[in-house]
Amino acid sequence: MRSRVGNGGVWRCAATVAVTVVAIAALSSCAGLPRPRAQADSLLVFVVDHDSGSPQARAGRSDALVLSDGVEEIQIAIGRSDEIATAMLTPGSYRVVRREGSDRVAAPEAAESDWMDLVVPASTVVLAPIVLLTPIDAGDGSGIGARPVHPDDQRRAANALRSDARFTAWAGRNSEGFAPFSPFEDFLVDRFEVTIATEPPGAAITINGEYWGDAPVDVYLPRGKHYVEHRLDGHETVRSYLSVDGPGRSDTTLARDDRDAADPAGAARVVVGRFRNLGAASDDYLAELFTDAIVVALFDEGLEPIRSDEPDAALATAERIGAQLVVTGSLLEDRGRLITHAVLSDVRTELVKAALLLERPGGFAVFDSIDTVASDFASSVTRVLPEVGRAVIEERPVTAESIAYTERLTEQVVIGRRLADDRVTTISAIYGTVMDQIDVPWTDAPVMRADGGPSLGLSVTYEHPLALPLALALKASTSWSRNRDGGSTTVAIGAYTGPRLSFYNLRNDVYLSLLGAAHWASASSIRNWETDELYDIPASVMATIAADVGIKLYLRPGRRAQSRFVDLGFTLGIAGVRAWADFTDGRFFGPELWLTAGVGRRR
Repeated sequence: MRSRVGNGGVWRCAATVAVTVVAIAALSSCAGLPRPRAQADSLLVFVVDHDSGSPQARAGRSDALVLSDGVEEIQIAIGRSDEIATAMLTPGSYRVVRREGSDRVAAPEAAESDWMDLVVPASTVVLAPIVLLTPIDAGDGSGIGARPVHPDDQRRAANALRSDARFTAWAGRNSEGFAPFSPFEDFLVDRFEVTIATEPPGAAITINGEYWGDAPVDVYLPRGKHYVEHRLDGHETVRSYLSVDGPGRSDTTLARDDRDAADPAGAARVVVGRFRNLGAASDDYLAELFTDAIVVALFDEGLEPIRSDEPDAALATAERIGAQLVVTGSLLEDRGRLITHAVLSDVRTELVKAALLLERPGGFAVFDSIDTVASDFASSVTRVLPEVGRAVIEERPVTAESIAYTERLTEQVVIGRRLADDRVTTISAIYGTVMDQIDVPWTDAPVMRADGGPSLGLSVTYEHPLALPLALALKASTSWSRNRDGGSTTVAIGAYTGPRLSFYNLRNDVYLSLLGAAHWASASSIRNWETDELYDIPASVMATIAADVGIKLYLRPGRRAQSRFVDLGFTLGIAGVRAWADFTDGRFFGPELWLTAGVGRRR
């Protein structure tokens, strides 16, 4: 009886643990944001406000909120206590529709009472510009209303997303697909209402490069310093920094532009040093093009650029001619991307006033990228003109350290982007032979390892983004061979590595490698057929040079992350040498040939 009670306790305990595990697993599967199905998927977020007193939230209705791209429809589910409602979408244009009806699932005959259009970019998190209003005492989705998004709503959405355990699947997403930052971190800072007015009124107000309207304008700005431009026809443009630490008002008087006076001597003169090319020597022309593009863009901004062909002499040239600003930088075209770093420095203080690190498409689009980067940088130069002479943005002396800093930044961009690339693992079966010969004491004819039986084995290949275009493979094989004088059993383990050239733009990857290999081989049992005598051969070392050719056939269209493929290829040993374990009695041997067939995964 005691044993029975004990067993019952054990079973009750096991059942309790099982139920707990199942409950935790169920909760875990229900909680969290939907995970992206593909690299281009984006997350659309609606802020939900449960307010029974809202006139827009009409209790008693059972409205459905539907997203439509013209082909498919997605219905948004809104829980009673949800602070946000989300949908995982592919990039494109969507219409957000509220359909009136008593059925929770929108019927074809349901009337479309309200709608708005949204454009969802790729690989990002989008906050919808409206807040969904639902009554507290109504059911799921009943009486859906809407109002515009306020800064408080943006902070609510950010807090809800950051508190979600699975937000890490979306946190690194932005339109460029590179810089790891939270798309909602800008909404977490306090914002204050600021009124910007001018005398006379009507000036176009641009804040941090974005047009906000004609003065007077009411804007919400986060705490900190903001660059403001006031432009009005017939008046001088006023550029200044606005420090925001609370609600307030900014008034600016614009003087009439009735004189044609130049800036103080040297104030608008900029010396542009020739940009450094950090890539191959054949890319020097890109540095020339980029330097010329910077000169043209600065001229379009109303400055007087003066080119210096020696980067190290740009500062000395600026001091000699009385210019106050000097522009230096570097660029690198790497694997289809153009990485540029441009620096604006104050000649008098020798301090960096502005720095711009950008990554843009290369290849055939490199010329458009050069123009856009030059324009962006020239705009940044005009923004810091009011602060020339004072250390405002960044205090870093213009020395050799700044050049090294530029190169480190560029290197970090390259490494960071490559780490975001795919890793490829392939496991294959191999079938082949090594044309090696082994001397035995009882005959003058050597035993050929491939005379009787080819080798069977296993190959594992791994490609890492930082190692490309190198390939690393391990091959382990065993063979049994015989001829008229004897037979042998051989085990060989080879490590192959070398440069790999891949053609990625095809639907299936084709690769070509030149590999160097080292084999540790053991011929353990050589048998004399006449005397039935076994003869042990000591271990030997073999080295080969091999050509590796193959193709990856993807099981899904395109080379996307999480893709599986079938790998077919062959390796041909061009030359090789074998020596004993003490590296004596080395000799050349014939070619080796391996056929491979396996499966792999890109992740």
